[in-house]
Amino acid sequence: GPQYRLAQMFPGVPPDIREKYRFDWTTVTVPEMVEALKEACSVKLQDGSRGIPPHPSVANKAIDFVLANRDYLGRRMKKTLGRWTMHHASKGDFEKAKEWKQVWKNFLTLENHISAPFRQILQDAEGRVGPNFGNLDVRSFCTGELYERIGNYVVLKGMVAHWQQKVQDAIFYENNFEPEEGSVLYLGKGDPRRYLADSPILWSLQECSQVFKRAQEMCDLFVGDEELFGDFPPEIVFLEEALKIKGGTTLRKY
Repeated sequence: GPQYRLAQMFPGVPPDIREKYRFDWTTVTVPEMVEALKEACSVKLQDGSRGIPPHPSVANKAIDFVLANRDYLGRRMKKTLGRWTMHHASKGDFEKAKEWKQVWKNFLTLENHISAPFRQILQDAEGRVGPNFGNLDVRSFCTGELYERIGNYVVLKGMVAHWQQKVQDAIFYENNFEPEEGSVLYLGKGDPRRYLADSPILWSLQECSQVFKRAQEMCDLFVGDEELFGDFPPEIVFLEEALKIKGGTTLRKY
């Protein structure tokens, strides 16, 4: 049901499970982290030995372990496991490299398994919000169950951030003339498709500002509607309020 979908969107573990698997981040080292992850991902195999289950299976213990430490794993752990695998391969220890490649692949599968509901909910929300861009009657297409409305909000907020960045890029181009020989800083700023003869994107300051303003209006209307935003969980309300704060010190105090 809807509550189950909301739980899938923002998965977590009970306090006792978190306490059991949580790293002590004040003392833990990277080798200890990868070894602990490998142990959590391992199960008893058909031949009686202990190892990584065949792809795409994952262990329930591994799911709990990743959720308990997810704020410090994610993309950085993906890179770490890749480097750890290549480290053994570079030393000629191909058995170890193969073993850690299995752990790496299993961790990627875990990440996809855990984040798939969130991505699917956002994809569905994009299908509702995208075709209605510019429509200020947000209630006509943003209603639904709580998890659906949260998805709509995240898409709207992401849309605001996307076009705000485009406005910043456009301001950079407006205030900086292109050097005669070009520069990495200038050419690497913003969407490179702006240089195409018949560019398919909006990139001028006027165009980006207009789209950004409308995206901000849609998001503000959504947040201001008690029926749409009034029952949101504290984490999302915190995000909305925190993103309004300017200045790192003030934000950290909040």
